[in-house]
Amino acid sequence: MMRARLTYIPIEVADQFEDFIITRDVQVLDAVKARTRDYSTLSLLKLLYQLKGNPMTFSNLYSKSKIRMKNHF
Repeated sequence: MMRARLTYIPIEVADQFEDFIITRDVQVLDAVKARTRDYSTLSLLKLLYQLKGNPMTFSNLYSKSKIRMKNHF
């Protein structure tokens, strides 16, 4: 069973991807505390936000994302 994850994300991200957010909580400046179904959803939302404001190569994105691909399936 996966636990819901809670973190602060920018309001514009929460508005744009509200289908992935279970609940929205306290708002602090330009961020809102959001609960999602799992941690990978939060990671993806944060990466999409980074790409929106700062285009980068896949190599840079991969190294900053802390996402690791499987070597074997």
